[in-house]
Amino acid sequence: MRQFDHSRDSDGNILGAYPLRSTFIYPTYSLVWVDMIADYYNVSGDKEFIHTYKDGIVNTLAGFEKNMNELNLVNKTPYRYFIDWYTGPNNGSGTATKNDGENSAVVSLHYVHALQNAAMLFKEIGNDLTSLVYQNRAEEIKKSVYDLCFDMETNIFAERPDKTIYDQHTNIMTILTDAIHESEQRALLDKILNDKDLLQATYYYRFYLFEAIKKVGAPELFDVALRPWEKMIEDNMTTTLERFESIEKPTRSEVHPWSASPAYFYFNYLAGIQSVKNDFEEVRIAPAFGKLKTMVGLLPTSKGTIEFKLNRTKNKLSAEITLPNTMAGNLSWQGTEIPLKKGKNVYGIKNEIK
Repeated sequence: MRQFDHSRDSDGNILGAYPLRSTFIYPTYSLVWVDMIADYYNVSGDKEFIHTYKDGIVNTLAGFEKNMNELNLVNKTPYRYFIDWYTGPNNGSGTATKNDGENSAVVSLHYVHALQNAAMLFKEIGNDLTSLVYQNRAEEIKKSVYDLCFDMETNIFAERPDKTIYDQHTNIMTILTDAIHESEQRALLDKILNDKDLLQATYYYRFYLFEAIKKVGAPELFDVALRPWEKMIEDNMTTTLERFESIEKPTRSEVHPWSASPAYFYFNYLAGIQSVKNDFEEVRIAPAFGKLKTMVGLLPTSKGTIEFKLNRTKNKLSAEITLPNTMAGNLSWQGTEIPLKKGKNVYGIKNEIK
């Protein structure tokens, strides 16, 4: 994060690879840098860290704002708005539109996502005015995306206002940014996963799909989103590919860490192990089994390794959890909260089925 901050150019762009002699800029990656700051803060709770990068956040978002047009959607830029390695006839070399990203709803929503994270960060350090500015700008863009790109007949968002291209990516981001009302998000998520006519999210972008599943609270859909990795195993892969294999675009890399997001969500979402204070000084464990009955694992953290064995039968949870001596936490199950002590914890929780 520090090196990306050092790489920023005079227009607020973060270099996609740094240090590098050539200029390697994807404006969407600049937005992801803001998201990285928010992710780090959510794990660490370090407000001084926000202060270190607050000027960079302002500079980066001001630079991206110059890309917006009168529709509150993005314009073309000299650089490429990379979203994903789309496959099929609409492949646009990393953008869905084949028109250099002009009026792209998904790129505009990534800007919203960064604005929302920035609003949270500035609120945390007491800068309510800047936080409100970012919140209001995010709301304006969300409204434009809904008004211009939502298809009332299919109840799916198009990738741009001419409604010629539909992809999973745009619809995933409408859920993550609340561009569609919370009450409609689960139905949209089902469409995202079942409409095969949508341009499909590949390994990298399914990080956001898993986030949407987590946000909506639908762990039973996790294995549906996971199917491309099952295909990897069938193909005898032992490391993760960069993108979907196809005749027109074979994968360029067979050892690509951006495709490893299931390894994160197994622990963070299904096992439900999350830091709530100072990078795992305190944890909350709230399992969301989905279609699983048993989960066993080890999670290395900066404060030591968490060991767990979780088993559920209908309304009962059996849990064996061992925390390192530097850690405290709580176990949460169907409304019941139980404190976890250092060392080994063994609990059985049974709740009435409602």
